[in-house]
Amino acid sequence: MVVYCLFLWAISANAKTIPELLLAETYKKSIDVSQYLVSEKLDGVRAYWDGKQLISRQGNRFNAPHWFIKDFPNIALDGELWIARGRFQQTVSTVRKKQPIDKEWRKISYQLFELPQAKGTFQQRVQAMQQLVQELAIPHLNVIKQYRLKTTDELSKKLDSIVAQGAEGLMLHRSDELYLTGRHHALLKVKQYQDAEARVIEHLTGKGKFSDMLGSMIVEDLNGLRFKIGTGFNLQQRKNPPKIGSMITYKYFGRTQKGRPRFASFLRVKQHPQQAYKKMKLDSKIIETSEHISKTVIWLHGLGADGHDFVPLIPELKLPNEAGIRFIFPHAPVRPVTLNKGYEMRAWYDLLSLEPGKTANEADVLTSVAWISALIDQEIAKGIAAENILLVGFSQGGVIALQTGLRYPQKLAGIMALSTYFPFAEKTLAEINKTQLGLPIFAAHGINDPVIPLLSWQTYVPELKQAGFTVEAHSYPMEHSLCSQEITDMSNWLKIILKTQFSSDGFSDK
Repeated sequence: MVVYCLFLWAISANAKTIPELLLAETYKKSIDVSQYLVSEKLDGVRAYWDGKQLISRQGNRFNAPHWFIKDFPNIALDGELWIARGRFQQTVSTVRKKQPIDKEWRKISYQLFELPQAKGTFQQRVQAMQQLVQELAIPHLNVIKQYRLKTTDELSKKLDSIVAQGAEGLMLHRSDELYLTGRHHALLKVKQYQDAEARVIEHLTGKGKFSDMLGSMIVEDLNGLRFKIGTGFNLQQRKNPPKIGSMITYKYFGRTQKGRPRFASFLRVKQHPQQAYKKMKLDSKIIETSEHISKTVIWLHGLGADGHDFVPLIPELKLPNEAGIRFIFPHAPVRPVTLNKGYEMRAWYDLLSLEPGKTANEADVLTSVAWISALIDQEIAKGIAAENILLVGFSQGGVIALQTGLRYPQKLAGIMALSTYFPFAEKTLAEINKTQLGLPIFAAHGINDPVIPLLSWQTYVPELKQAGFTVEAHSYPMEHSLCSQEITDMSNWLKIILKTQFSSDGFSDK
């Protein structure tokens, strides 16, 4: 039997290579603008040239025509695939096609703004880029114009001017900075306004011409801060305001010393995650044990890993081919992770802290819940009964497995929660779908887990039992990983829950 040690930040050997890039923070007026080089913020698609191919920030390959890249240098480049201002959707449509269309790519240029592996300051790297582009003389390879401004007033005027011409905004790059990766104040994005999301808490009736309509509303942002929004609504929205509990997007112009958004104004209702993700298909690794599928196991990986991580575990579970199981290993989206200083990696939600009760915000978690719920819906639409669908999750994936399984409107086969925790427990248990009461749950944890302490498991297991769930709990002398005895216990539990009392360890890779 193979012993698996699947750690929280371990990335699978089969995972895509995600480039380590410099990511922008938001501009604040307190900086000295004269120390930065300024350029237009293009509304294109960021692309990293690794010397052989163009790839996205998430590590996905852009299938550019051979003629487009054949004369590119064998050094790393960072830039934007771009057509023109206001042509973002056309750019996306062109560069994401698996089969590139020459006629469409003829409109694309690659606008450079960084030499990731070059030495020297950014000012020196800009000069190196300009020399490189001049020597290569490739018509569609250019360097984004960089220039200096002396004061904040000059920056504001330039921003107003360039936005009026259809630009998205400006970028500021510290001219004396060596190359860095991750989110850093050496690179700043400047827009006319910032936007964020908040949940509607209360409607306040208007006065005068808005009598008997919405005057303003109290909202709560993702950090729990409450404030009023009273502008930005049209007449129809005042007559039929966003529902209590719905999510909205608002714009603002910086923040006060107390952190409140300045001049907050309504922009739009944010589409509910369940609606937004209903038609989306998660990129997944799928393993089917036979041609005739009657059961589905959806297995969610941990932070920084991907769906490939647990694929080698299937033979060790010794589940029979005859059981007809489809294993789905979805890949979490790539996103900045606050705890890792903004570095982007696959994550089911932004990890804010390891301190209990402060790990994540609920709205972020519920977005992934909606995603996995949609995946369950897809399996049911394929003819798999809900009671034959089981959720498994390790670490972050375990959080989403629990939150999804307890909320799903139809009774599932069960949940396997591995080395995980249960945030928002009180609120979640108050909102659970009553059809899930009695649901079998396998909860396992390492006694020596340094990432998610055993106390988390010791806390949520009794809470689930008291709420009416059938919990089989195990702890093992291990850290944040799996061990051979745990795999044996998982196998025995799965055979009972999925009613697969056979002995076989074969499977077919789809």
